[in-house]
Amino acid sequence: MIVDGCKMEGQQIIEVYLSPKDVIPQFHSDSELFIVADNIDDEEYICRFAEAMLKGGLRHFDFTGKYCDLWELIFDETDIKMYPDSTSADIALTMSWKKREDFDEAIECSSQEYVYIIYDYSYKQDGKE
Repeated sequence: MIVDGCKMEGQQIIEVYLSPKDVIPQFHSDSELFIVADNIDDEEYICRFAEAMLKGGLRHFDFTGKYCDLWELIFDETDIKMYPDSTSADIALTMSWKKREDFDEAIECSSQEYVYIIYDYSYKQDGKE
């Protein structure tokens, strides 16, 4: 995992490069995750990632990329499975963005203190199958 941080308008904008071979990272519970899902389509891994994020108290997730619908669906299903008695105020907020410019605008409009932009990498890109 590679992390690169910068600060914009009082927020901390941090880029993270995620690979299934890495330990699933932890984030501040008052963060919003923006996930560029172009490579990882391993449903088991996505589910483990979603579980870790939800157990860590994160509630805001935005997705874009080739597999954005898959990531959003798995995050929604995982949230319902983990917290079946949640009220509408407690459920995780997920959003898929088909256009990258809309995703980028959502990043700019985030009111969370910590904003993580996560880029996914597959085993194949890391040179492993």
